Amino acid sequence: TRYNTFSYTSTASTQYAYVADSTNGNVYQCSLNSDGSFNLCNITPESSMPAWQPLSLVFTTVNSTQYSYVSSANQGVYQCTLDAGAFNVCTLMLNDNVQAPSDVAFTIVGGIKYAYVVINGHRTNHGITQCSLNGDGTFNVCNKLVSSSTTPNAISFATINESQYAYISGGSAGVVYQCNLVESDGTFNGCNATMESPPANWDPTDISFTKVGGIQYAYVADNRIGDVYQCTLTSDGLFDT
Repeated sequence: TRYNTFSYTSTASTQYAYVADSTNGNVYQCSLNSDGSFNLCNITPESSMPAWQPLSLVFTTVNSTQYSYVSSANQGVYQCTLDAGAFNVCTLMLNDNVQAPSDVAFTIVGGIKYAYVVINGHRTNHGITQCSLNGDGTFNVCNKLVSSSTTPNAISFATINESQYAYISGGSAGVVYQCNLVESDGTFNGCNATMESPPANWDPTDISFTKVGGIQYAYVADNRIGDVYQCTLTSDGLFDT
């Protein structure tokens, strides 16, 4: 079994872990022990299981209601309502610009929350799609921001010295791209490689950011050999070492 991604959220003060399993087509909801280890894991939803191939999942809140968004490699993005942490109703949000996704992430730009979907399932239609949101958290208008002949894997966001950037892992191309965000509409204003000389033969997938001792770092998972790289950042958000 290949477990693709983990995600965590709290519902009614109870924290759960969620595991996407693309091999068996399941999402697992796991309760946690006091030491953070997994306790009991159940398939969610228990009934009316979508015919999906979940690659990643994320949670966000829209108008005070929390939803989960599941990227299904063979279809698109599902929005799932929650009931005591379990998935209740999962609805496929159909859109021509959101097909065969591998990842979805949310960020707020200029006071407005947008969804950004990584498309990598089509042989010639790779790229990043930005979607505005309706009041119920479903996708409204979705437009392709970046088209690429290479296969992107994931997208994440970080604010460096008060400037907000998107970071896109370029997969087998061995590149992580940094894109400037336009505050007025959340679109990209130029995307460039974060490093002139990236590690040899790497296949960057997930990217995350955190501060340690007041210093912000990027952490990049390498899909080819299973390593995780820690990268320091320059003042303008590029990868330093």
